[in-house]
Amino acid sequence: MEPTTPTPTPDPTPRPTSRNVPQGDQPFSEVFDLAVDEWGLRPELTLVWKTQPQALLLAGKLRASLRTTGEAA
Repeated sequence: MEPTTPTPTPDPTPRPTSRNVPQGDQPFSEVFDLAVDEWGLRPELTLVWKTQPQALLLAGKLRASLRTTGEAA
């Protein structure tokens, strides 16, 4: 009698190849800028912990920090 080989189990649901949050600092900054700009056009969107003007300030600081880091390299 020949040994039986187990039937291979199908792979679980494949993971998506794209991500919602960029993995690099520069792409994250660009997405953050776009989100804050869109937020400014839709004042009905709110967050408990930040306002749109605060997020706009943070986006500017992140952009400036990345620019400074890029110039230093």
